[in-house]
Amino acid sequence: MANKAYRFRIYPNNEQSAFLAKCFGCSRFVYNHCLRITTDFYAQSKKSLRYKEWAKLLVSLKSEFEWLPEVYSQSLQQTFKDLKSALTWVFQKLGGFPNFQTRSDRQSFRYHKTFQYMRKAISAESRNINGMLKSRKL
Repeated sequence: MANKAYRFRIYPNNEQSAFLAKCFGCSRFVYNHCLRITTDFYAQSKKSLRYKEWAKLLVSLKSEFEWLPEVYSQSLQQTFKDLKSALTWVFQKLGGFPNFQTRSDRQSFRYHKTFQYMRKAISAESRNINGMLKSRKL
């Protein structure tokens, strides 16, 4: 079975832009934090941390940083999966070491399947989300 992906161009209002900026920032923070911890751990013990250790770390990060629970935890978990695949490429010698993300990089976060935004159910398959999506005909 082939995977199917949709790419949308969004036109958010100010409130939605602020929420998306939080999602981008939190995903970037979690990615960079886990990458730093993993590289430090590898330098000391020559072993790599995996998804389970990062997931346990997320709970403590949410209690340490009060702004981290404001975004969806599923998008932060998808960030772990992105980091896992980047490190897998390194250890299989298929690519270079992953870089730390910056604000000037492409801003993105992933959310699995359907999600709820501003108390209205939004399906990932929908073509118009709260009036902020404009998409070409598929």
